[in-house]
Amino acid sequence: MSKAVREPFEAALLLRLQGLADELPAARAFKNQLKFYDGRQAVGRLSFVHLAKADAYYVIASVSGGEVHEFCKAHAPPYRSNLLNPDMTLLHSSLSDRDRRFADEAGGAVRVWKADGIERICERMLEKIRAFHLPRICHALTAAPELVQDVLGGPDDYAYPALAIAAVRRERSLEWEPGFADELLRNRKVVKDRAFDSRMLGIG
Repeated sequence: MSKAVREPFEAALLLRLQGLADELPAARAFKNQLKFYDGRQAVGRLSFVHLAKADAYYVIASVSGGEVHEFCKAHAPPYRSNLLNPDMTLLHSSLSDRDRRFADEAGGAVRVWKADGIERICERMLEKIRAFHLPRICHALTAAPELVQDVLGGPDDYAYPALAIAAVRRERSLEWEPGFADELLRNRKVVKDRAFDSRMLGIG
């Protein structure tokens, strides 16, 4: 990607991220990145990563703090995290997308190979992240009820899927619908240790 394309694209993207940060609590925009803060500590990130050889960008959503993160730290499970980075609670790369939640083409990256259409590409990127990536970050930071379905829809993106759901139940005083508890226990992507996880989930 030439400098004549990359610089104006990243400048246009930054302007949109700044506008987005104004709408979100404790968020700040940086070059190719949106960060979420708890005090002075960055606890969530949405990063746009440049792929030089492909003239493209992909996005990474991550959470390393907030209510769910603290809950998981306080209740260390007897099994390994799904994530290689032990400090992460949520980690999702658009390169692993199968449903084209970020890129309209297969592969998970958005091509930016000419100056024409930069504004349109930026608008499309924001439309995509508003629909999927940003809500997941916000839900994980606040233990929002919507996080339950986020986890069920992509358990591999969460360090401890069962604990993430348990955090929502604890913070929001949720009661499981009839049959939902059994559904959770049958989901091996969520429940890794039946005795520990069922106790944390308030089942049985």
